[in-house]
Amino acid sequence: MTLPIGDYRVEISASGYINFTAYATVNENYNTYMETFLLVEGADGETGTATGQINNALTGNGVEGVSLSVRKGWNNSQNGDIVASTVTSSNGEYTLTLPIGNYTVTTEKAGYVSATINIIVQPEITDSQNGTITPNLSGNNYRIVLTWGSNPRDLDSHMVGSLSDGNPFHVYYSQKSSYDGKIQVCNLDVDDTTSYGPETVTLNATTNKPYYYYIYHYAGSGSLATSEAQIKIYQGESLVGKFNVPTDLGNNRYWNVFAIVDGQIIVKNTITSSPDVSYVSDSESSTMMLDFDDTGEDQEIYLYFCDKNLTQYKKILIYQFSY
Repeated sequence: MTLPIGDYRVEISASGYINFTAYATVNENYNTYMETFLLVEGADGETGTATGQINNALTGNGVEGVSLSVRKGWNNSQNGDIVASTVTSSNGEYTLTLPIGNYTVTTEKAGYVSATINIIVQPEITDSQNGTITPNLSGNNYRIVLTWGSNPRDLDSHMVGSLSDGNPFHVYYSQKSSYDGKIQVCNLDVDDTTSYGPETVTLNATTNKPYYYYIYHYAGSGSLATSEAQIKIYQGESLVGKFNVPTDLGNNRYWNVFAIVDGQIIVKNTITSSPDVSYVSDSESSTMMLDFDDTGEDQEIYLYFCDKNLTQYKKILIYQFSY
């Protein structure tokens, strides 16, 4: 659907299924892909139980004492009443008994970024309704968390960028960390090879050069398009970006998701046969301008290197002459 930018509620109904509600934001200049909708078969009045585990994005282990609050619909952190609440056990597990349907669970714990997970409740027991939370970050650090479904079993996170000396780095399962001198620039915190995730990368952006993030379908049946993959980007104490895998761009093995440059997230969101790590142009990270100065006895031409906001940070005299 083509819509004006803004926030929307999506409602889906089908005979024999519980009505499904989800919320979405339509942004300018790129497509918004929603999750794969999981309709629940049954009738109003039936109840069921959802079970799952809330995991630490940095370790993959369950987190104790996470407060969970539940609202109807997906991607719903504030609309309507809280219909249930609970707290995770010592290994991060939880159990919720609710009318069958689809729900959003908001997770909160001191020292962690508040997050949401979408779950479904079917008749009897629906397991593996898992979620991920990440400890708060500081400085220029970003944390990128990948989750997906049961197939393909292994999706790999890749981060490509440049160090301050101009040399490239590539962090992935075979090279899990990169340093710029003594500073750790990027680290693959968790590498999941057996479905679901989380698979987590932490980035310390030390330069104004682009950092490219993409996913590779490494192993397992199915495709990226059918993987139900989702990526969340965190900075500080906030979620700053969320992407669902495109479902209409073919079955190639590389998902080029985004680049980070000068604190900005540049969205790509394509699926291709090889990784794309060149779509951020120089003009998006810096600008060069010429200026002619004739206020003095000599005439001078300067070259200015500016950031994308046209704030001067370097001035070079390239030519001087007199009449």
